Amino acid sequence: MECSSPVEIYRRRMPQETSLWKLLNCHFVDFEESYDKLFQKKYGFYCLVISRVVCKYLECGDLHQGFVRIKCPDCHHQYILEFSCRGRWFCPSCHNKKVVQFGHHLKETVLYPVPHLHALVADGLFLESGYFFMMPNVDIRPLKELFRAHVLKMLKKEGLIDDAFIKMIMKWRHTSGFNVHNKVRIKPDDEKGIENLSLRDVPWEK
Repeated sequence: MECSSPVEIYRRRMPQETSLWKLLNCHFVDFEESYDKLFQKKYGFYCLVISRVVCKYLECGDLHQGFVRIKCPDCHHQYILEFSCRGRWFCPSCHNKKVVQFGHHLKETVLYPVPHLHALVADGLFLESGYFFMMPNVDIRPLKELFRAHVLKMLKKEGLIDDAFIKMIMKWRHTSGFNVHNKVRIKPDDEKGIENLSLRDVPWEK
């Protein structure tokens, strides 16, 4: 019986062959022993978590540290999968896996299929005469909440969302999907700053 599509073959990764693994395996012990003398004055006391992270990384993908045997219930093909260190930010393999998993989680359970919008808004008010009043440096959290309330009210009026949806996003952590930022001010004569600020929100096309 022929398969209609080629079967993917699992290939064990070999972290021991990477430059990072070889570097740490050869020199990390020397680094630990010389840290107090060479680096403590500049970088502070040595954190033990560094040793734990590196040691787990050096054992990542090593069959001697444990593995599981995986068997397909249909074709009965088997292969061995070594344990990983699950170290994010340090182990390249485990970190990339976490990134992919997190991206899938966002796509399937968090993000809705709606546009992500940025808006550049003048930091103040214009009079009919053209005179501009710059907004003082104050806490803008009430402004963010007012902006959010008006947008949600408008979307509800248009029949695009309902009270249940509004109640759900109001539980979102930090911003409920809205944010107002005024930490950096661009002066009227700062042409380069204005240009850079504008380019941040322009969608680039390939």
